[in-house]
Amino acid sequence: MIKPKPQLNQKFVANGHEYVIMDYITIGREAEMKNIVSKMAFSLDFKGLFSKIKEIYSYSTSGESPINQLHKVSVVSLNLMDAITYIENNKREPYIELCALFINRVGEDHSTITKQQIDEKINDWIIEGFDPNDFFLLAINSVNDLKSQWMESKQKLKK
Repeated sequence: MIKPKPQLNQKFVANGHEYVIMDYITIGREAEMKNIVSKMAFSLDFKGLFSKIKEIYSYSTSGESPINQLHKVSVVSLNLMDAITYIENNKREPYIELCALFINRVGEDHSTITKQQIDEKINDWIIEGFDPNDFFLLAINSVNDLKSQWMESKQKLKK
């Protein structure tokens, strides 16, 4: 059975729960969105991993202020460790978690969200058999400025 692709302001049912797709994320969910977007940007394929190691090497050998460069190395290293930990602890793509921020169960409080709520929503979508690629396209195209932020982050990785 072919499932319809989720679209903005559309309602759908998954695992007995009715959902509505919003075109915004509330202020209370903004911090979680930024966290997830950074996970998306630091996707750790070999090219991305090599790029970050190259960046660390460049900072450590540039000849600029050692204090400033050490700080840059620390930031890049910390982001890599966070990304690796995330991938190790989560077997799903971050864009699906992002969708849980703006795809809401009818009647859900939109002001905040917990990890448990995100997990429950994704479990509903898995049980319903939705195509994860549809969620990636929805996440990138739905949230204001997300597509430009994601593309900008991807460009930074190529440098």
